[in-house]
Amino acid sequence: AMPMPSVANGPELLFDPEPVSIPLEFGARKHLFIDFAIIDDKESVWITMNRPHSKEPLKLDFEVEKASWRPSVFDVGDEIFMAIPESYSSNEGLTVLAKSVDGISFNMEGKIIPETPMYGAFFKDLNPGVSPEYLYKVNSFVANRGMYFYTSPDGLNWRRNETIQLPLVSGGGGESFWDDQRGVYVSLIKRDSSFKTEEYPGIGHHGHKAVAFESNDLFKPWPFRPTTEPWYEGWPFPSVTGEGVTLFTAQEYGWVYRSRAIKYPWAPDVYLAFIWRYPGDDGARHVELAASRNGRKWKLFGTNWYFPTGAADEEVGMYGLLRRGNEIWQYANEGDAHGGDGERFYYRYTQRLDGFASLDAGAGPGLAITYPLVFQGDQLVLNVNVKGFLKIAITDEEGRALPGYGIDDCDPINGDFIEKTVTWNGSASVGELAGKSVRLEFQMQDAKLYAFEIR
Repeated sequence: AMPMPSVANGPELLFDPEPVSIPLEFGARKHLFIDFAIIDDKESVWITMNRPHSKEPLKLDFEVEKASWRPSVFDVGDEIFMAIPESYSSNEGLTVLAKSVDGISFNMEGKIIPETPMYGAFFKDLNPGVSPEYLYKVNSFVANRGMYFYTSPDGLNWRRNETIQLPLVSGGGGESFWDDQRGVYVSLIKRDSSFKTEEYPGIGHHGHKAVAFESNDLFKPWPFRPTTEPWYEGWPFPSVTGEGVTLFTAQEYGWVYRSRAIKYPWAPDVYLAFIWRYPGDDGARHVELAASRNGRKWKLFGTNWYFPTGAADEEVGMYGLLRRGNEIWQYANEGDAHGGDGERFYYRYTQRLDGFASLDAGAGPGLAITYPLVFQGDQLVLNVNVKGFLKIAITDEEGRALPGYGIDDCDPINGDFIEKTVTWNGSASVGELAGKSVRLEFQMQDAKLYAFEIR
């Protein structure tokens, strides 16, 4: 029996994309500083993108023969699976699987899905209502058939859902995730640029975009907006043009080759994308970080490329975020521009938990004051790296410090902490303020504040 349609099973969005209420119904949750969404007033602070670190080469017991392989990584029990689909240049169009225990050494297991061609982003479905039979998924373009979902209980044995998802040609498979806060599955599909119709005019050389589709019933045909004049290009059904909602568009510095969009699993109200920006003319692709509060409106971080540039022409990210303790592992491969025929090199990077961006202050003192919020919980916990100082006051809506929670009451914070409980005069309890409308006032110098959590 097919599963029932899914419903939202996460907290309501706090920002959509602006604050949805004042005071904010914060509850007990974690807030990441990917932007100024929660900040009402500020002085001498800014948002900084933070690159991953600790680049380590992978040890593979196999060779990557096709430069166009675009892997995904996901957890299966205590192992890391790397699903590697071949693409346009494939003679067979198949997907192979490699496994790792330590995240560095990967051993080839062999073929898992033979289709011609078949490619897409593999993922572990984080919907708590999903049946174990359908725990792992990939949203794929299958030649002469359209877009389909494949599911697996174990990452090894895959079955195609024989109900078509979309009767469209993808420019590179689907990149999908479960959005617990909006109660829908989202799939982003690349829109190529070689067409120009009156309804959806091409924008010349930089036309690749990412078009989003969504549904709460993954196994039935997904809704889409038919176009008056579909664009056909080498297949018996149309290429994606404007049938969905365009989320990422071409910029002067490059079109969208992959979006690598994902719902961040370890804090609400956070959507991330690791966009492959492609300048055309077989130029090198680089990864741009983007962040969102609602999965619809996105902040782009521009050409301060997320993965560090190195000796290779380009570096592109694999799909998937893996957490190990207070670290997030991300994978990338480097090589010739635009997936050229030269050897490609695979690496693992480490990102700090919640560390993709931060609220920063420099040598001079900085100030950030939140919108009024109503929380539930007893402690305020920070993810922070402070070389100077950081103090927090809790005030009423008018900015008056509440007794015992003033700046001078706060015990100064200095050091690097994933979880640092804030204390005032030695006491960590803020439970007496739960249910009241308050503001948090951060005073900081030479500090990076990644996140705060009330628990």
